[in-house]
Amino acid sequence: MSAQALAALTRANEIRITRAALKRRVAAREVSREGVGQILLDPPSEIRGMKVGELIMALPGFGPTKRQALLRRAGIKPTTTIGDCPNIEWVHRCLMEWPGRPK
Repeated sequence: MSAQALAALTRANEIRITRAALKRRVAAREVSREGVGQILLDPPSEIRGMKVGELIMALPGFGPTKRQALLRRAGIKPTTTIGDCPNIEWVHRCLMEWPGRPK
């Protein structure tokens, strides 16, 4: 394996670890809904390629149905990445205005 391929695999693994750690922290309520909103507005480079729906699903109380409803309200597909989402401010607003707090 070339040095370039090894470096690419190492970087990809670091990104996966960062995303998994973020999802664990969100699920454990170490990162609030407001914190997720701020991540959406100013994502670290490792998070930019993550799907918006994947991050929303990590929130306690958000399953596939609530995720789909929120993203539909924001006008984006669940497969849209955070870095490529043209309506990320609208997703943030919908998330902040979503009724109730997760249990």
